[in-house]
Amino acid sequence: MVYERMKIRSIFHLFLVFLFISCAARPEKFFPTGTMWQEQFFLDEGRGYESVGNPRTFYVGEDTLINHCTYKSIWIEGKNSGMWVREEGKKVWLLRSDCPEELLLYDFNWDAEKGTARQYYKEGKGVKTDSIPISSIYKAQLEDGRMYNYIEYRESYTQARMIEGIGRTSDPIKDASIIGSYEPASDWILPMIGEWRLLYFKRNGKVIYKNKE
Repeated sequence: MVYERMKIRSIFHLFLVFLFISCAARPEKFFPTGTMWQEQFFLDEGRGYESVGNPRTFYVGEDTLINHCTYKSIWIEGKNSGMWVREEGKKVWLLRSDCPEELLLYDFNWDAEKGTARQYYKEGKGVKTDSIPISSIYKAQLEDGRMYNYIEYRESYTQARMIEGIGRTSDPIKDASIIGSYEPASDWILPMIGEWRLLYFKRNGKVIYKNKE
């Protein structure tokens, strides 16, 4: 009887170890359902950056099957944006209703020698690919207490920052910061200087990033 109990206990312990290893090996999703963030547009007309209009709240919705691939819908201010994201390892792909091709939004397989890349839809010219050089990979502790990799690079007239698993914290030309993937035919914000800025990012019920500028 004692032997049987010990045997059952050993099997249970092995099951717990297997479950722990399985969960640890499972890659964390960057944009699971319920992920939420907020962005604000800032404009500099010679008096320093000032916020313009109201912040926009983005929300990652449920799974949607499109062309045999599982995407998650993106909602902006409670409305379906016509954009969907899916993840493939450390790559994040974006589908837009106004673009004929799927776009590589992020490739978090960062390599200081090879750099990384992003794609976007340029009005009147189709899909474009930007190569982003990586001079260094930095680390920073964010709001959840964890350390995150990030890179910095020059984009247009600003110094851009991209955080692994979150994305860009600002964008001067595209239609958003994190999911910015559309560029108008002309530099619509020039000669004034403006950009979308990420205010906060929340995933799995935890605030991970807050803009402290």
